[in-house]
Amino acid sequence: LTSEAEVHLFGSRACGLGLPGSDLDLLVGTPKYPLDINDNRASKMKRLMYAVSNSLIQHKVVAAQSLVIIPRARVPLIKFKSADHLGKFQCDISFAHVKNDSKLFIVMNRKATAHVGLNASEWARTQVEEFPEALPALVMVMKLLLRQNGLGDPAEGGLGGYSLLNMAVAHLRQQEEQNPDLGILLSTFLKKFGTFPYDSMCLSLNDNDSGEIRQEKAWWITARSMSPQLHIQDPVNVGHDIGIPTWNLAGVQKMFLQTHHSLSQGSGQVTSKSFPLLSSIVSLTRSGVPKRRIKKISGKVKKFVHRGTKSTAR
Repeated sequence: LTSEAEVHLFGSRACGLGLPGSDLDLLVGTPKYPLDINDNRASKMKRLMYAVSNSLIQHKVVAAQSLVIIPRARVPLIKFKSADHLGKFQCDISFAHVKNDSKLFIVMNRKATAHVGLNASEWARTQVEEFPEALPALVMVMKLLLRQNGLGDPAEGGLGGYSLLNMAVAHLRQQEEQNPDLGILLSTFLKKFGTFPYDSMCLSLNDNDSGEIRQEKAWWITARSMSPQLHIQDPVNVGHDIGIPTWNLAGVQKMFLQTHHSLSQGSGQVTSKSFPLLSSIVSLTRSGVPKRRIKKISGKVKKFVHRGTKSTAR
């Protein structure tokens, strides 16, 4: 790839918010990434991807028969599982053009644009620093909840990790206490976004501390619908609406409200004697979530449920 090539880890794994088993998102920056918009670009991109794939196989990085090349996707990807001696991680490799000043560019909609994935990861890390206990706990449990209900993949209309992170940060910024009770935080998050007025309001962490603004004031919303839709302004790429892929918003809302009801009534089916209340909404037996985080939020959920309707109203 030449000596100027760079490899970066980005996404949820880069900021410590990835569930065990989640993908490793890797970005390869290289001068060989074609920025020219012409008929030869597709073939150049394909040659680059096959060259990298062959190198991965040659150096025994890839588990047998796991590598898939997707050159014609909106974001061309190489997907594979790393070999046993490298941890058997599911990996996604994307590409960008790197210039002499180390700035990264990609081609989107037949136009060269700056790659902001690394900036988004840095923004996420600053949010974790601001809310070191509450944000990871809330995001990890919500990601697990979404995954186990089949609602965590934006490619299938679910709620993606970046959108979830913005929703969690907006919710935390609205809390009166600096270190809020995690059980109440989880329940109020579910209730808030289960009943949020998606037909008239949207989220923008750039415009005000609460993160909520009326849609008519959101200049960055370019795709409007007659039905309720999730709109979230990208805090890094401010002209981008990251909520659009969540077309199954109704399914996400329904799950949020059902889970809130199970928590507040203690009516869910318990799947773990060690964490009876939290395990009533998510399966913890094979979740892979660190036990210290499970214990922390499970104890808080227990306090919340015992407070009954008074806490539910908050």
